[in-house]
Amino acid sequence: MDLGPGPDSTDAVQIVVLDLVTGQRTQVTRLPPGTPYAPSVPVTGFPWFIDNETVAFFTWVDPDGLNPEHAPTIFTVRIDGSRLRLKPAPHLSRRRAPGSFRSSAWRNSPLTSSAWPSPGIQ
Repeated sequence: MDLGPGPDSTDAVQIVVLDLVTGQRTQVTRLPPGTPYAPSVPVTGFPWFIDNETVAFFTWVDPDGLNPEHAPTIFTVRIDGSRLRLKPAPHLSRRRAPGSFRSSAWRNSPLTSSAWPSPGIQ
């Protein structure tokens, strides 16, 4: 993450990738600026790779009209800056009691990001 120009050229938090071979940095988002929900909650953050070509990240802002409610949302974007996509909210099955669901995506979750202290869970 770094500050970079958004869609109206105003600096905002952006997702940036680094090519480890060439050292080239590439800004892959053009997010608008936003107001933090709380001082301890970033407007945009917690990026993680979900595969070799795609980065997922959390944001409160409304890129390209995809999040007009400014809800805390996960987006994905390709490392070349294409295919910005909103990730749908998880759907809980009615067959399980609340609190009894399981996640198969724990290892790819932003909670395993280096920005969070590791509780020793992998």
